[in-house]
Amino acid sequence: MPKPTNTLALFARGREIGFVFIDNGELLRYGVKTIKGKRRGPGFYERIGKAIEGLLENLQANGMVVIERVDSGGKQGGLAKILPHIVEQFVDKVYPLMSLSLAEVKQRLCGSTKATNRALMETIAQREQIFLPLLDGKAQKRNYWKKVIMAMAMAEGTGRR
Repeated sequence: MPKPTNTLALFARGREIGFVFIDNGELLRYGVKTIKGKRRGPGFYERIGKAIEGLLENLQANGMVVIERVDSGGKQGGLAKILPHIVEQFVDKVYPLMSLSLAEVKQRLCGSTKATNRALMETIAQREQIFLPLLDGKAQKRNYWKKVIMAMAMAEGTGRR
């Protein structure tokens, strides 16, 4: 079996999952997957699992999957809280799963757990040379880039980048 060299990082909010795929330290793919259908409808969790499994297969991932860890008492809810269980239950292959809290990522990249999400995104944008005004445009474009950049932050928080 080949040695794992790549990382798929996911950042989930609402019905959308921002993702980045990094291989040998190089950013190869990024985007946002939107899960169709009602959030509370039948099969929603299975659709999320299948979408993540599809990403893993299309990207030929053989490494780690990084997701956000949300403590049960945290303000974030919904998809971010249940994503680890979905990955474990619905993704057929076994991938090493690493979960980081947003506070851990902020501490590693910004030096403070109290850093704002904007400060974290600015740090990542500088490192990745992303044109920051993208975060100030129309709401749809801004939300897309926020999810992608937060997924990049999750990947960089592992130290594998």
